[in-house]
Amino acid sequence: MSSQEGGSFTYEGDITLNKKNGREGSGGLVFRADKNAKNGYVVSLDAKNDVVTLNKNVDGSITEIASKSLTLRTSSTYNVQVDVYGHDIHVFVDNQSVIKETDTEFDYGYYGLTAWNSTASEM
Repeated sequence: MSSQEGGSFTYEGDITLNKKNGREGSGGLVFRADKNAKNGYVVSLDAKNDVVTLNKNVDGSITEIASKSLTLRTSSTYNVQVDVYGHDIHVFVDNQSVIKETDTEFDYGYYGLTAWNSTASEM
């Protein structure tokens, strides 16, 4: 987790998913989160399942808000951008709109990165 916090913002990064021990996994951006990421939003690129998801974590329990099928290749780099204004969340991958949702759970929090079953790098 970063020490930076925000409410309404544009958060952008280049995400590369690398295989870990031969397994493909996911990685992405965390936002409006607490310091432990037990509460907050996560946009995740999942190369194994070819899907982009917007999830929220509430007390460590994950709920999917929305998902979009998208062909994702391991070791390829994807530009991920999240525009968040008020309760509106808009997700872009390589300048393509993939998810646009409204959620009222979190208004403000920290930014961070996530990886599962892979090593994800962000630039």
